[in-house]
Amino acid sequence: VHMKEILFAKVLDCTVEQKAEVFQIAQVFNVQVADIGNDSVLLECKLTERRNNELIALLKSKYKMSSVKEDTIKSVKWTALEKISVQGIQFVLGLIMARLLTPEDYGTVGMLAIFIAISTTFIDGGFSNALIRKIDRTEADYCTVFYFNIVIAIFCYAILFISAPWVADFFHIPLLCAILRVQSLSLILNSLMAVQVARLTIDLNFKA
Repeated sequence: VHMKEILFAKVLDCTVEQKAEVFQIAQVFNVQVADIGNDSVLLECKLTERRNNELIALLKSKYKMSSVKEDTIKSVKWTALEKISVQGIQFVLGLIMARLLTPEDYGTVGMLAIFIAISTTFIDGGFSNALIRKIDRTEADYCTVFYFNIVIAIFCYAILFISAPWVADFFHIPLLCAILRVQSLSLILNSLMAVQVARLTIDLNFKA
């Protein structure tokens, strides 16, 4: 990505030794390490065009390189496709449910959305975004967030499971008890994929 004399270069499939070599090259060329992935290093080059070209040529001769510009364009395309697909599927499913269910039944399911939404907010707690923004993230960080999400998800599910009869009594709809207990299982399923989504976001791999 070129912006005046700023260029981003991403080195892929790096071993620990190769990462150390890239760090040394960055020090020699006086460029900043913008991000460190599990097997990649992103450099932010603020040099003259000639020095930037020299650095890129050196990196290409030694390592596998990735075009950040191309990765970003692909990511935007896949993200847009994902959003359109999700919204479209939700719209179609909403029409199907509205067709099959009575207005009372449809409203009954909608009542529980607030409980699921609040629980979802507590489960991640912003840790996935913190992983994405952190430069020197480690495998221990991924594991910590992964198990934290699972523990909180199970805790939230337990609260909703126990409180389901009271929710049903509050709305005077006995059926809500069973629906809430089943629908809350989605919290645990979503907690299992949060860290994996963060990994793909870091790698700009939205296609996966």
